[in-house]
Order: sequence, then structure tokens, then C-alpha cells
Amino acid sequence: MDIIRDATADDIHYIVEIIAAYKTELKNKLRDAGIVKIKQLLSRALAQENTLLIVYTDDGEKVSGFLNAHIIDFPLLMGREMYISDMVVSSDARGEKIGTRLIEYIEEYARELGCNRLMLNNAKKSEAYTRGFYPKKGFEERVNFANFIKKL
Repeated sequence: MDIIRDATADDIHYIVEIIAAYKTELKNKLRDAGIVKIKQLLSRALAQENTLLIVYTDDGEKVSGFLNAHIIDFPLLMGREMYISDMVVSSDARGEKIGTRLIEYIEEYARELGCNRLMLNNAKKSEAYTRGFYPKKGFEERVNFANFIKKL
């Protein structure tokens, strides 16, 4: 049975496994310090009021995918936005529509919270980008905006 639910502290080790495997696929293997940092960040996400960490499981226990999102109030836009910061499905569960289910779930949740839109960033070299995953889900690529970062 498919279940999407709020993550718990017991899910953190599954999410870390998914992230570590994904990073290995990208040739960016995590070291022990990275795993510790991810565990800390996930624990913090569970405690934050405007952060939603959800998991997908088909058996009620083992997590096959997760999504981390944040509610952001934008006075300039006169509304709220749900920003999806992370979404990863384990490699052995890809192609089973888990990403689609996670997006549909968070979209409905964002509507219930009065969000005006969903936003995310996606690397142009990623598999999801190259196969057009997000446009198929109704997302539009913003061509008139630049995504800037400044490392601190």
C-alpha cells in the first residue's frame, strides 16, 4: 500500500541512505562528516514550523523517496510560496511514479496552506531535467530569471 506521510526521526536513516546513494551516482560520495551533517539537517527540518519533510513508503516502513519543502512568505508577491528544496527517489524505486505522487501531495498541501505557487531549482544536467519531469507536472521553466547564489 502506498503511503505518503510526514517523516519521523525513525525515517532519518532511510533518507540518509537515499541521499548517500544519490550522491554516489553523481560521483560525489559522502564522507562520514557529510552523513553527520545531513542527519543534523534532517533533524532540524523535522523541528521547524515552516518546513515539511515527507516520505513515500509502500510498506509503511522502508522509505523509497522523500521531499523537503519550505513555506516562504513573499510580501512583494503578496502571498506565500512552497519551495521544494530536495526530492530524491531511491534508484531501485525510480520509474514507479513516486516522484509524481510526492509532487501531487505537496501541491495539495501547499494549496491548503494558501500558497500561490510551488518553486524549485533543478540542475540542467539532471535526469529529471533532461527527461522533462517537472514540465510534465505543470511547472514552467522561468527563462526571464537568473538563479544567483553566493557561497558563504
